[in-house]
Amino acid sequence: MKHHRRRQRLTARSGMTGLWQVMARSSVDLNEMVQLDVHYVEHQSLWLDLKILLKTPFAVLSGKGAE
Repeated sequence: MKHHRRRQRLTARSGMTGLWQVMARSSVDLNEMVQLDVHYVEHQSLWLDLKILLKTPFAVLSGKGAE
C-alpha cells in the first residue's frame, strides 16, 4: 500500500465502530483493513455513517468474524 494512502487513513477521526469492523472484522489481513479505512475516508458521508451504525449491533451479536 502506498504511503500517502496510509497517511490518508490517519485523517479520519476515530469512532466507536468502523467500516472494516462491521464488514470484515478479523477475517481480513491488515492491508485489507487499511484499504477499508481509506475507502471510508474517501467516501465519508452521513449515509455511510448511518449504514455502519446500523450494521454494528448485528456484527457484534452475530460474532461472525470475531476471534
